[in-house]
Amino acid sequence: MASKAFAIFSVCFGFLLSGCNKTEDTQAPSIQWINLETDSTYFAGDTIQCTILASDDKKIDNIRVSLENQSGLNIYSFGRQTLETTNLSVPLSIPIPYGLASGKYTLIGVASDGNNETKIVASLSIQYKESPLQMDGLFILSPANNESDLFYLDNNAFVLLSHLSVDAGFLKTQPSLHQLYVAGTNQASLFCIHANGAVKWTQTFSDFQPNSRLVDVACDSSSVYTATRSGIIYGFSNNGIQTLQIQVESGFYPVKLFVQNGIVLVQLMSDTQPGLLVAYHALTGLKLYQTAFTEVINSFERLDNERVLIGSGSVIGGPGHINVLQLNSNFYSIQDFPLSRMPQKIVSMNDGSNFLVGTNQGIYRFTYSPNGFVPLWGEDNVDDFSYQPSTNLLYAGKDSILFIYNTFNSQTSLISGLKPSSKLGIMP
Repeated sequence: MASKAFAIFSVCFGFLLSGCNKTEDTQAPSIQWINLETDSTYFAGDTIQCTILASDDKKIDNIRVSLENQSGLNIYSFGRQTLETTNLSVPLSIPIPYGLASGKYTLIGVASDGNNETKIVASLSIQYKESPLQMDGLFILSPANNESDLFYLDNNAFVLLSHLSVDAGFLKTQPSLHQLYVAGTNQASLFCIHANGAVKWTQTFSDFQPNSRLVDVACDSSSVYTATRSGIIYGFSNNGIQTLQIQVESGFYPVKLFVQNGIVLVQLMSDTQPGLLVAYHALTGLKLYQTAFTEVINSFERLDNERVLIGSGSVIGGPGHINVLQLNSNFYSIQDFPLSRMPQKIVSMNDGSNFLVGTNQGIYRFTYSPNGFVPLWGEDNVDDFSYQPSTNLLYAGKDSILFIYNTFNSQTSLISGLKPSSKLGIMP
């Protein structure tokens, strides 16, 4: 018994000694900027070239760098984690987007050893400068660590226009005003952005719940519409003034939006009831009509002034439909085209009868009259695609590759460096 008690004492004493010998890390890392002077002046479109140095007596666990405006809005962010090194030198090339407003900005660097951290700041002045680029062409919205970057494709290079502090999931272009609408999902924010990258206005939504999000964005030549998963549809004028707010039917939530000819089309889904396709008056919010629509709508596209194409299906990879719907007070389908593949996106070729239809097995050409559905380009499972009628070019993003397919001569080229899951939009 005595030897057992001695053994227990020895183990406990050993643990005590071990605890006493452990050195607590109380010393914070040191950090400094190299080749960066505080109060320096830059112009939008410039690149800040500098280096951040960090050291610690134990280890550098992570470093973080961000560029913020006076309101704390993140313009640029960089991070590196689990470094397990005592000394670190990181060269930085920080692009300043075109269209960024003139004012004071702060470059912030933080080094952490896992227990303590040190922050260093540098005050910078940035002057507004419009982009010299010809802003007709391809725009790309890319995810960036729960934030988003808006790029423009110029001479096969991705030029950064704007950095947004939201995870933006939807991009729509408004060519008549040379601007774009971007909907953020994680912060339920809607951005109106000029084609030069300047943010014209932003709207956030008070009904946003933690389990909710923005579900889509749609626009015509004068207005933009969005909806929250919690069941409210909003309309705004081009200058950001709210013009519409609709609470959808109880028990339903919106999943897809489209606006044409003064009518807002919304697909509503429910966990307990069949889905609906509902038409609202774009100015008054009055419900004009509704019809049962149980298939999932993936895409709307304009056919002509009074008709719209709807691409839908039930199972990805399975068959689907393109419905032609008349936009009037007697809402009905005037034609239904069964397809062998479910359409995931429909894009007009702007000739009145030909459309590009994206599926999981490539992109097809759909001809409304005479009816036809034939393979066009065989790259499968693209993240998104868009089409520029003036050049006959089809742009498609897949993983880190941007494909450019010429629908006139069937030639394909590609550009690497695209971020996966990017959204594409065209200014014709």
